[in-house]
Amino acid sequence: MPASEIIEERQETSKIYKIDDVTRKHYIYSSPIHYKKFNENSWYNINIQLKTMTDETKIFDSDIVIDNKFSIGFRNDGKVEKYLGIRRSYDNQLEFTPKYIEMNGSNLLLPDYFNNVESSGSSKIHLFDNGEIFTNITSIHTQSGIKYYKPLNNFFIQEYINLTGFTILNKLGDNSEYIPTSDNFFIFESTDGEQLYIPAPSMWNNTSKSFGITHRLYNNGENYIYEKYPDEEGKDWLSTNENPIWVDADTYYGGTQDGYVWNENVDDWDTCRNATSGTDTNNSNTNGYIATATTDSKDDYYIQRGFFTFQTNSLETGSTIEECLLKIHGYDVETSDTPIVASVQKSSWESPLTLGDFDNFSGSYYDTVSWSDNSVNTFDFNSTGISDLNRSGYTSVCVREYNHDYVDTVVPDGHDYICGGYWANDSSYKPYLTITEIKMKTLGITPNIFLGVDFTEYSTVLGVTV
Repeated sequence: MPASEIIEERQETSKIYKIDDVTRKHYIYSSPIHYKKFNENSWYNINIQLKTMTDETKIFDSDIVIDNKFSIGFRNDGKVEKYLGIRRSYDNQLEFTPKYIEMNGSNLLLPDYFNNVESSGSSKIHLFDNGEIFTNITSIHTQSGIKYYKPLNNFFIQEYINLTGFTILNKLGDNSEYIPTSDNFFIFESTDGEQLYIPAPSMWNNTSKSFGITHRLYNNGENYIYEKYPDEEGKDWLSTNENPIWVDADTYYGGTQDGYVWNENVDDWDTCRNATSGTDTNNSNTNGYIATATTDSKDDYYIQRGFFTFQTNSLETGSTIEECLLKIHGYDVETSDTPIVASVQKSSWESPLTLGDFDNFSGSYYDTVSWSDNSVNTFDFNSTGISDLNRSGYTSVCVREYNHDYVDTVVPDGHDYICGGYWANDSSYKPYLTITEIKMKTLGITPNIFLGVDFTEYSTVLGVTV
């Protein structure tokens, strides 16, 4: 009998397939693969491919991602005004208009219409003189920002946000300015309780990244205005980094359950490896390093560890787990020796990932793999890993470089051992668990019929000893 999905048992991050009467296979991801439509309770497959749609309420057609918790649309007549919209329903919309872009003190003078618009998959590029606005769509967020081709030492970017239906949850301060949360977020809530949030923006080039940007949200009496500009740390970063520079502001409508913690620039191996806190953490990349152990020309040590969490409460109490596999698609391998090996073991981290999770792991490894940079790396959990699966909540794991970080062997001077891969932010290669579960077999007999019966003579029929 071919496997069939059990639609009614979908969760936001998982699917279950029926293999036969007692065998089920779970596919559990670390970011959403399903969404619920406005005022509905069923789970639908997320599809982030752009489609051309006609809206009778507008004078222009739109290229739109419609199969997600929030639809993401671009007007396809090339006009700058309300070029991007995020919609929960017709009565719940945010529409963005780039209003003022100043680079190095010069106004770039945005036209009424973009010079050109390019599409690729789930991405758009809106071109104008001296720069472009790029927009990348994933299942959990929309990344939209500026790419600037010339040397950059300062900038000021202002957008108007047309708000319909949504409520801004941030507290209102002086001069109608909204106060960011303690995490530096601005949060918008739809009439059915779904939330969008804009975290602190970032900027980067081909070699490094900075979060040295101040962002503001306020109302001038006529419009909601969102602004961003570099702080002193950001200006220092700009002064030492080459163009092109990307400056972005993401809008999130979901989250991932993975990320890394990194400990760097430590001149002693034991101090670096045994630290209780890292120096950097990130959960917003689509690909990059998963687990590393490296040194640099100054003989400083660097260790990075990857963390993943999966919602495993779809597993039945008392069932038998025949197999549990963690699959991570490789992206990059850098090693002074071959092969490079990674290990996976138990963790107890909970989102959001913090610097203090650097040493959040315990026990022995569940499995090791020789890392591949262009195919799926599969960890086959041993009996300990299977018994550690949390049937009432979330299962967390830590992935480490094995031959040095896990084993505790000092990395030779100038050597790199890097396992790269794709994170849950990626649209095509999300990490996931596959779990083969054997349900408890039942006889389908009502126990009450045996009241007052000597079971001994039936023992061979029931296959039990009494």
